[in-house]
Formats: sequence, structure tokens, C-alpha cells
Amino acid sequence: VIEGGSVDCVTKASERIATIVDEVVKSPSLDYSHFVSLPLAIHPELVAKLVNFQNSILGNQSIAGDEQDVQSSTLFDLGIEKSIFIKPSTFHLTVLMLKLWNKDRFNTARDVLKSISPSVMDALDNQPIFIRLKGLDCMRGSLAKARVLYIPVEEIGDEGRLLRACSILAFSVNV
Repeated sequence: VIEGGSVDCVTKASERIATIVDEVVKSPSLDYSHFVSLPLAIHPELVAKLVNFQNSILGNQSIAGDEQDVQSSTLFDLGIEKSIFIKPSTFHLTVLMLKLWNKDRFNTARDVLKSISPSVMDALDNQPIFIRLKGLDCMRGSLAKARVLYIPVEEIGDEGRLLRACSILAFSVNV
């Protein structure tokens, strides 16, 4: 509730609060709280490849005892351990990050997502999409300061359906 001596004072206070909220939402100090994603773990062969990749990085291959101890020590010194990897059962393609700090914003985002579902399906031509996971990249900044690494996605066939669907999501959910 905003109270003031005049309508002008209440209006100015309301506008200032809205400006402050907008600045906080856009600042890095307010973390993303939700994300929209496409599940990839529904494909057993992809999960198996992810597990094999993680094992190869972690050195969980058949290596002689002393050599494995040295390799494990070196990996640990580099900060490479099992906990830094995504669980294969949660493997997904993140499409959109959201800052939903209260129930109203959450409900609005949910309603918008439900309402645009047919448009997203139209953008995908109501057909499966095939992607290639290619390379490794850093979410923000330099590799030396990396906190999140990801695998870039490339649509096979280059029809642009995935980008169209993601664009609909990104432009519609301006919560």
C-alpha cells in the first residue's frame, strides 16, 4: 500500500518503486529462479553417450592401479570430479531462463507458456527435431573463470524450426 499527501506523490512513489524493481530484475544480483527446457534424457542412447563421456573425462576407464591414482589426483587438483557433471537423467536443452520471484509472476509465466504451446508446436511443424551436440563452450566470461560449461546445439537439416520455437518462447514470456 502506498499512501501520500496527494495523488501526485503516490504516483511518483509508485513509479520509483517500479523503476527500482526493474533495475533489480535486470541486475545480476537477482538470480534466475526457473528455466524452460526440452528434456534430452528421454533418449537412452544419448544418456549412454553422456555417461561414457563423463567416465572418459573422470578417468573411470580400465587403467592400472598406480596410474589411476596419479590420474585421479591430477583431476581432483584441477577441480574435475563427478559432482561437476549434470546427472545423465536430467540432461536437457535449456531454452529460456526466468526470474520469477513471486507467485503472481510464476502464475503469469505458466499461463503464457500454456497459451503459446500451440504456436511453439506450429513452429516445430508438429514434428520431432534432430540436433547435434557439438563442442564445449563457457556460459559467461573466460574459461579460466568458468562456472558453467555447456554443449552448443546445432539443428540437423538447418530448417530453423528450433530457433523459431525458441524465439516464440523468448518473446512471449516477457514476465
